[in-house]
Amino acid sequence: MRIMALDVGSKRIGVALSDPLKITAQGLETFQRKTLEEDVKGLWKLIDEHEVSQLVVGLPKNMDGTEGPRAELCREFAARLQQETGLPVDSIRKEIDRIRAAKRRQQQRDFQKEAVQPEKQLQPKDWSLRYTDTRSAVAEEQLIAAILGDRELAEYTQVRLDPEQFSSSFLAKVYKLTCDRLDRDLDPDPAACMMGLEPAEVQLLTHILSKYAGLRDGTEQVKQYIETIQFQYQKRTASADDPEVLLEAIRRKQG
Repeated sequence: MRIMALDVGSKRIGVALSDPLKITAQGLETFQRKTLEEDVKGLWKLIDEHEVSQLVVGLPKNMDGTEGPRAELCREFAARLQQETGLPVDSIRKEIDRIRAAKRRQQQRDFQKEAVQPEKQLQPKDWSLRYTDTRSAVAEEQLIAAILGDRELAEYTQVRLDPEQFSSSFLAKVYKLTCDRLDRDLDPDPAACMMGLEPAEVQLLTHILSKYAGLRDGTEQVKQYIETIQFQYQKRTASADDPEVLLEAIRRKQG
């Protein structure tokens, strides 16, 4: 048994039909409207021919979600169709709303899952550019997004942070390009930095800048990024039993 969907207009009716398993659908035909009685008669012929068990009628709505005159005409047509055929007739808008609500719930679950596992959301798709220290990489990405295009923040960072303290060789490369421009008394322009990158690196940098485009970082935020990067660098390079590293780790966890 199949589902038949109808797009009811003032002059034409578009007809689509599902497959027997009700998984996919495709357009069947479009016919000119005549009288209501003739329209129902023509549809009844298609219903009988294709063994239709359910009807769905499109319900047009205004941009603000309210129903206008066309929606009322479609409701009247659906009611008459149900009366004549005895088949269940539903509104496609209702079905779309149900699907969208389910999709929103799934997106919310996915977002919460990624919030628990931020490294999954953070990692670049290109395996050659993937991060080994995700905690540091978050700060590195935010720092790069903050200083590219802001000379004052870039100069503030340059005298406080060395490229080798980055955990990501890609982000360190971007930082070096930024510092090179400052050394030549040039602004840290993103487009200019991209000229020194490989295509996959350009794509990743574009994604990073887009991801943090809404942030308006100042000196205080940049200082925090630098401290995080330096602390993570110290953890990666210091001895496991270094008391200063252990104490700092405890303070950060407690704070």
